[in-house]
Amino acid sequence: MKPHATADTPTGREQHLASALDLATDALVTLDAHGVVEHLNGAAERLLGVERASVLGRRIDEFFEDAMGGVHTMESLSEGLARRNTTEGLLKPRLGSNLLRFTLHVAPGADGGTLRLTRTRSAKIDGVAALLRPVIHDSREDERTEVDSDDRFLDALDGVMSGLDEAAAIFNAVAVHLGSHLPLDRCLFVTISVERNELVVHPGHERNGPTLVGLRQLSSLGEPTRTWLIEGRIVVTSDALTDPRTRSRYESAYAPAGVRASVVVPLMHLGTCRGYLSLSSSTPRNWTARELALSHAVASRTIHFIEGRRTLRTQEALVEGLRSANTELEARVEARTAELTVALADREALLEERDRAAEQLRRTIEASPTGMLMVSLDGRIAAVNAKTEAIFGYQRGELVGQPIELLMGRALDVRPVDPVAEPAGSQSESVDVEGIRKDGSNFPVHLAVNPLETAEGRFVLASVSDVTDRVLSERALRENEARYRRLFHDSPTALCEQDLSQVKAYLDELSAGGVTDVCAYLRGHPLAVASAARRVRFIEVNDATLEMYEAESRSEILENWHKLFDQDMLKVFVEELCFLVEGKGTLFSARTSTRTLKGNRNEIVFRLSVLPGSERTWDRLVASIFDMTAYHEAERKLHAALREKDVLLKEVHHRVKNNLQVISSLLSLQAQYVPDASTRAVFASSQGRVQSIALVHEKLYQSRNLSHIKLSEYLKTLISDLLSANSAAERGIKSVLDIADLSLTVDVAIPCGLIVNELVSNALKHAFSARPSGTVTVRAVRQNEELIELSVADDGLGLPQVIDPHASSSLGLDLVFTFAEQLGAEVEIVRDGGTTFVFRFREEAA
Repeated sequence: MKPHATADTPTGREQHLASALDLATDALVTLDAHGVVEHLNGAAERLLGVERASVLGRRIDEFFEDAMGGVHTMESLSEGLARRNTTEGLLKPRLGSNLLRFTLHVAPGADGGTLRLTRTRSAKIDGVAALLRPVIHDSREDERTEVDSDDRFLDALDGVMSGLDEAAAIFNAVAVHLGSHLPLDRCLFVTISVERNELVVHPGHERNGPTLVGLRQLSSLGEPTRTWLIEGRIVVTSDALTDPRTRSRYESAYAPAGVRASVVVPLMHLGTCRGYLSLSSSTPRNWTARELALSHAVASRTIHFIEGRRTLRTQEALVEGLRSANTELEARVEARTAELTVALADREALLEERDRAAEQLRRTIEASPTGMLMVSLDGRIAAVNAKTEAIFGYQRGELVGQPIELLMGRALDVRPVDPVAEPAGSQSESVDVEGIRKDGSNFPVHLAVNPLETAEGRFVLASVSDVTDRVLSERALRENEARYRRLFHDSPTALCEQDLSQVKAYLDELSAGGVTDVCAYLRGHPLAVASAARRVRFIEVNDATLEMYEAESRSEILENWHKLFDQDMLKVFVEELCFLVEGKGTLFSARTSTRTLKGNRNEIVFRLSVLPGSERTWDRLVASIFDMTAYHEAERKLHAALREKDVLLKEVHHRVKNNLQVISSLLSLQAQYVPDASTRAVFASSQGRVQSIALVHEKLYQSRNLSHIKLSEYLKTLISDLLSANSAAERGIKSVLDIADLSLTVDVAIPCGLIVNELVSNALKHAFSARPSGTVTVRAVRQNEELIELSVADDGLGLPQVIDPHASSSLGLDLVFTFAEQLGAEVEIVRDGGTTFVFRFREEAA
C-alpha cells in the first residue's frame, strides 16, 4: 500500500508547491535543467490552450516556435537554462498566433527554473527588447572582449543580488556595480508610485554633481519620457542641450542635476512599468548598442529578481498558510467531532428537559390566576384550566369540544399564521369582549390570543380575565374626571391648568450643563427666567379666570398668557420653580399683583398645586388665583378704623386715669376735714386703691398694646409709690422685686395690683412696728406654660397663729381674698420669719 504523502516528505512538499502554483494568477511553468516540463499551473494551461497531462514530461520547445524570423529566442531560453541565468524574450505557441513574453528565472544552485508567460502588449516594443541581447552576441567578432566582460559582469551581478533580500539594497548594489562597470557619472534606480504621483530615487552610483536621491514629482519626467516609459520603451538622450525633446527643459531640469546625456530603461513586469534604471553622464555621450543592451539586461534581471523574490516569499507564505490551514482544519474536525458527541448527549438531555418543561408548562397553565384556553383552528375548545371553570361556571368536560362562541360573544381569529410573512407582534390580539357565564349572564372580560405551535399541531392560546372591577374603576374615573371638570369650570375661584414639563426639561438641561444651584442661577439670570416662562403651557382655564383677567374667551387668554408674566409675576415664578426644584411639597402659595389683559392691576393670592402623579414630570399643575383687591382695600380701611379706635381708647384710658386721679384728690381733701385719725386712715386706704387702679389705665394709654400691660413696669411703679407714701426709706424698709417679663390683660393686672397694694400697705403699717428696719419682697414668675405664681412677703412680726386670715374683720384681707377668688387663684400663707402670701393662678382662666 502506497504511503500517504505528508508535508515533511519530498512528495508532500511537491504537492504543496503544486497547490501554491495553481493559486497564482500568472502563467507559470517549472522546467528541469534540460527544459523538460515538470509542472504548469491552471493559468498556463489556459494561456497555451493545452491540458496539463499532455505537457508534463515533454520538452518545452515542442510547444513553441521562434517568435520572429531569424531570431532564435528558443535558443535564448535554452541558453538561460544551461548557464543558469535569468533571461527573457518572445515565444510563439504552436497552437496560437499571439506572441507571448517569457521570463525565465533560475535560482542560484537550482537544477532548472521557473518560466513566467504573459501576453505581449506590443509586438514591436517587445521585439526590440528581445533583439537587444542577440545583437550583442551577433557583434562578438568586433567587440568580443567587451561582450565577455559584460557576460562576466552579469554572472557576477547574479551573485551580488542572490546575497541580498530587500529591494532597496538590491537597487543600490546593482547601480553601484553597473556605474563602475561602464563607467558612468551617475547610475540610479527609480521606482514609480502612481497612487501618490511620486518618483522614489534610490541610493546608487553618483560620482559627479549633486545627489538626486529622494522623492520627486512624477511630472518632473516630462511628457514624452513618461509616455515612452509606460509603453516600455528605452529613452536615449545623447546631448540634452541639443536634443529637441529636452533642450527646452535643459536649464531648468538637466543642468542643475549635472546631466548632459542619459539613458532611461523601464523596469517592466507583467506588462507594467514599475520604474526605470537611469544612466547619465555630465558630458555629451553617444551610447553604444552594447551599453543599451547591457543596461536593458541589468534592468530586466534586477526587476525580475526582485519580483521573483517577492513571488517566492508570497508562495512560501501561501504554502505556510496552507499548512497552517490544514492543521487548523484537522483541529477543527477533531473539535467538531467532539462537539457533535457532546451535542448528541445534550440532545438527549434537551429531550428530557423538554418533557419536563412541557409538564411544568401544563402545571403553570393549570395554576395560572387567569383563565387559559387552547382553541383548535376550527374554533373548538381543546383544553381549559381551573380558573376558566371558575370564571364561566362550567365544568371542564362541558367545555372541551365546544365552539368558543359558547363563552364569548364573538369568534376568535384562529387562521394559520406565517411566522416569516407576519411579524411576531401582528400574530397576537388583545381586546375587551363580552363574556357569557353558564347562567347566561354577561360580564366584561379581557381576551388575549397568541398562536401556539405544539407537537399535536397549531392552536390558539387564549388568556381570559374578568375585568368587571377594572371597568367599574374606569367608569368611576370618567365620572370623577367629569365631576372635576364641572367643579373646575363652575368654581368662583380663578383656576388655570398648566403643563410645566418643558420648563422642567429646560432646568434639567441647565443642571446637565454644569449649573449646580438652579435656584441661585435663576435669581441671578432674569433672561433664564424669561426663557423658562416661555415654556409654560396653559391647558385650560375656567370662567372665573376669564372674568379676573378681563378676557372675552378662553382662546384669548390661552393665546396671550405670556402677557400675564410681568415683573411681579416673574418674581413669584422664580420662587415657584425653586419650590418645585427643592421638593418642598405639592402646594405653593404667594401674594403678589397681576395685570389683566386690559392693563388693570389686581392684588392676588397665587397658589399652585401639583396634581397626584405629576410630581416628577410637572405635566399637570393647577393654579388657584384669589382676587384680593377688594379684601385688601377693606383691610386698609379696617386698619385705618382700628388706628382711629386705638386713639379713642387711649383717650378713654387717659380720661379714666384723670377721673380716678380726681377721685383720689377728692378723698385726700375730704380726709383733711376729718378729725378722727382712724377715719383718715380709711380715706388714705381708699385713696391708695384708687391710685392703684388709675396706674393701670395710665400704663395702658402709654402702651402700644391697649389690651395688655407689662406686669413688671406696673408693679415696680406701684410699689415705689407705696414705699414713698409710707416713708419706707426713712424707716429703713427696703423692697426686693423679682418680677418676670409678663404681659397681662387688664382683667388680670388690676386684681394683681390691688392684691399687692393691700398686702404691701399692711406690711408697711403693721409688720415693722416693733423694729427699725425690714424688707418687703414681691415675686411674680411663670411656673410653667399655664401657671403664674405671685407672692408678697415681709420679714416683720408675722401674722399670729391665732388669727385666721379668712375670718378676719380686716377690710384689706377681705379684699385680698376677693381679688384672689376673682383670679381663680390658689392661696397659700406661710408664717415663718414673717408672713408670705402666695397666689397661683392660670392666666387664661383669670
